[in-house]
Amino acid sequence: MAGCPAIAYDCDSSIAEVVETGVTGILLENGDWNSMGRAASELLADPALYRRLSQAIRDRAEQLTDETMLYTREHLAFDRLLEP
Repeated sequence: MAGCPAIAYDCDSSIAEVVETGVTGILLENGDWNSMGRAASELLADPALYRRLSQAIRDRAEQLTDETMLYTREHLAFDRLLEP
């Protein structure tokens, strides 16, 4: 199974359940648009880090099922509805 580390913005979704900085990829502060290029450059400059995070994101993807992701998304949606 091929894969690459994830670089994602921490927005109102369940992405933080999948992407952990230094574990499965790099989770960026939402709205910091310049950070995407820096994060990609960091991964490309460090092949060992790239390989380690690639393997970890593949392992995480195998652990997550569609049912788990659906439950997480529904839970987040209900939380947003209940926010003042």
